[in-house]
Amino acid sequence: MTEYVVQSGPLRNFEQLYDPASAKSRRIADYAVAEMAPRDRSRPGILAEIRRPVESELRFAASFLREIRQDRRLIFGMRDVRQGRAWMLGRRLKDLGRWRWSAMSYGASDDDLVLAELGETAAGLALVKEFFPPSAGETFFCVTTGAFDIFDIHWQRAARASSRPGCDRFLRDAAAMAVEAAVTLLEDGSGAFIAILDPQAAKAWDAERLVAAAAKAAGLRTTFAPSLFG
Repeated sequence: MTEYVVQSGPLRNFEQLYDPASAKSRRIADYAVAEMAPRDRSRPGILAEIRRPVESELRFAASFLREIRQDRRLIFGMRDVRQGRAWMLGRRLKDLGRWRWSAMSYGASDDDLVLAELGETAAGLALVKEFFPPSAGETFFCVTTGAFDIFDIHWQRAARASSRPGCDRFLRDAAAMAVEAAVTLLEDGSGAFIAILDPQAAKAWDAERLVAAAAKAAGLRTTFAPSLFG
């Protein structure tokens, strides 16, 4: 069974998320973050995907989102290699015709990026499940009262501006949107989850509690590293 390590602290202490050159990032530097990462991270690839407890990851996301969503919107995003599962998700969304969604190329390598506003949580996750995890990429969920268009505009700009596409750049662009979200839940290519909480939506110490409760509901084994809050 995969064991996860949970560590919490202010966003500015997580280098893969915090971009001191970004005004949006600086605005959320003190937002509470809880990262739940596999103790033994594998390099992204076919073997890493086989070893990942994908069903448990989705149960974790479902539990976490049910706890925090309430009546707010849920925005989902997936970056993937060109012609990977994000592209397939885009085709499915187009065929269904009942979801607000957008597709674009992210960065110079033309990775696929698909956004969608998910309706009822269970139905939205059932749609996502078929295309999860990305072939080689990352995902995010944003619980927000903001309009889908705000996220679409942000990502259209980020996609044009990104000259270094990849995990760190994408995660920083996703973290920057926490200024528009009550809670942001990111997942990188190794299966690590990162929750970012707006202090007006939840207290800093709620970050670990929410992650721990969702992990328990999903049957995931966790240990806790020392907090990074000073």
